[in-house]
Amino acid sequence: MNDRKAMREISPFPVRLPEEIRARIKASADENRRSLNSEIIVALERFYANIDHDEKGSVSA
Repeated sequence: MNDRKAMREISPFPVRLPEEIRARIKASADENRRSLNSEIIVALERFYANIDHDEKGSVSA
C-alpha cells in the first residue's frame, strides 16, 4: 500500500495546540519541506522511538 492511500485510510484527529507550539512545528515543517501533519508524525515517531529505546536499556531495581 502506498503512503497516499494509507493516509486516506487514517481518520482525522483534530488537535488543539497552543500557538507557540504550532508555530515551532510549522517552522520545522517549512525547514524540512513537510506538511504540518507530516512534521507532527515524524516528531511523534522519533519521540516514541526514544522511549522504546530507553525502556529497553533501563535496568529494573
